[in-house]
Amino acid sequence: LNLFGVLEMGPVVAGGAGGYYATFLKAQESSPTLVLAHANIGDSGALEVAHFLSKSAHLLRLDLTGCGITSEGAMHLAEALRSSLTLESLVLRHNAITAGPAGEAGLAAICSAARSSPTLRHLDLRHNGLTGVSAATLIGSILQGNLKLSHLELSWNPLGPPGGQVLLDNIRATTGLFDCQLTGCRLAQQTMLDIAQYLLRNRKVSDLDIVPGPYKGGWVKNDSDLVKLENEDGQARAKPVALRTQGKAAAANSADRIIDEDVPGNSVVSKERTEELVQKLLEWRTLHLQRSIAATNSEGAARVQELLQYLDEFQRETDEFHKGAEDSKHRVELITQGFQDRELRYRENLATGRDRLLEFSKDYSKMQAQLGRMVDDLSLNRDDLEVAREDLKRARRNTEDDEDRDRGKLALLTGERKDLERRIEELRDRGEHLEVETNMLRKRAERVREGVINELEA
Repeated sequence: LNLFGVLEMGPVVAGGAGGYYATFLKAQESSPTLVLAHANIGDSGALEVAHFLSKSAHLLRLDLTGCGITSEGAMHLAEALRSSLTLESLVLRHNAITAGPAGEAGLAAICSAARSSPTLRHLDLRHNGLTGVSAATLIGSILQGNLKLSHLELSWNPLGPPGGQVLLDNIRATTGLFDCQLTGCRLAQQTMLDIAQYLLRNRKVSDLDIVPGPYKGGWVKNDSDLVKLENEDGQARAKPVALRTQGKAAAANSADRIIDEDVPGNSVVSKERTEELVQKLLEWRTLHLQRSIAATNSEGAARVQELLQYLDEFQRETDEFHKGAEDSKHRVELITQGFQDRELRYRENLATGRDRLLEFSKDYSKMQAQLGRMVDDLSLNRDDLEVAREDLKRARRNTEDDEDRDRGKLALLTGERKDLERRIEELRDRGEHLEVETNMLRKRAERVREGVINELEA
C-alpha cells in the first residue's frame, strides 16, 4: 500500500502473481469499493478481478484506472459485469480497451454488458483512444438498453463531429442520462450545445435533485451519516489510517469498520493512553522506590523518572501536533467549503448561461426564419421589379416606334399641306385673273348693249 491506501502492484509476473492477486482480493470480499488505480495488473490481473466481481455480493465501485487493460481484459470484465447484481460504478479510464488482439470487440463487449446491466449507473471510459462513428454507435447502444445509466464519462476520446452526431441522436432518445463528460472529443460546438440541452431536460424532468458532476454512489457517506450511525448503536466508526491522509472524501468511500474493545488492533496515541502509561509508571516508580529504599539503590527510580519526563515531553509534542492537525483540518475544510461554494455558483452561472444561450438560440432561430421570409419576399419583389423593367423597356420601344411613325406621317402631311397651299395660291391667282377678265368682259358687254340699244333707238 502507498501513503494513500492504494494498492501498488508492479507488472504482472508469471507464476506467483496470480496467487498474490487472489490473496489481496480475498481480503476485499466485504468491501463496497475496489480501487486498483495505476496498479498495472494487465489482462491477466483483469481476469482475476473479473472472477472476483462475478462472485462479489458487496462490490459497488470498481476503479481500474491506468491498469494496462486491452481488449482481451475488457472482454473478461464484460462477462463479469453481465453477472454482477451490485456494481454501480465502473472506471476504466487511461486504458486501451480497443487495442490488443480482439480490437474493437473489447469495447463492444463492455457496451453490451453495460446495456444489459441492471445496476450500472456510472461508466468512465476517458482516455481510451475511442474514435469515430463505430465507437460512438457502440456507446450509444448502452443508452438504448440501460435506462438507469445516469453518468457517462468519455472525455479525451477523439470521436469527431460524426461520432458526436451519433451520440446526440442516442442522448435525444433517452431521459435517464444526467451527465455526460465530452471534453476533448472534438465534437462540433452546436452538437455540444444540443447535448447539454438534452441533459438539462433530463435533469429537469427527473424527480431527483441532481446536479452535473462526479457520480456519488451508495458507498459515499458524509459526517452526518456517521453521526447518525453512532447515535443508533453507540459504536464508533473509523476509517483506515492510510485513507485519513486523503481527507473526508477518500475516507467516506472506504468500508466502515466497527471498533470494539474486544477486537485487537494497532495502538493509537492519545491523551488518555498517555495518562494510563503515566499512572502505570508512577505505580512502578513507587514500587521501585520502596525496593530501592530496602536495597539502598535508586537507579530504577531514576529511570522511571526519566521515562516520565520523556512521556511528558512526547505528550506535549503530540498535543501540539494534534492541535496543528486540527487547525490544518479546519483550514482545509474552510478552503474546501469555499471551493464548493464557488463551484456551486459557477454551476449556477453555467446553468443560467446555458438557459440564456438556449433562449438566444430560439430567438436566433426565429430571426433566421424571419430573415428567410424577408429574403423570399425580397426575391419576389426583385422578380416583380425585373418584370416591370421589361414592361417599361417594351413600352419605351413601342412609344419610340409610334413616334417615328407619327413623325413620318407629320412630314407627309406637312408636304401635302405645302402642295395644297401652293395649289390654293395658284387658284387664287387664277381667280383674280378670271375676275379681271370677267370685269373686262362685263364692260365690253355693257358697251355692246349700249351700242345695240342706240342702234335700235336710232
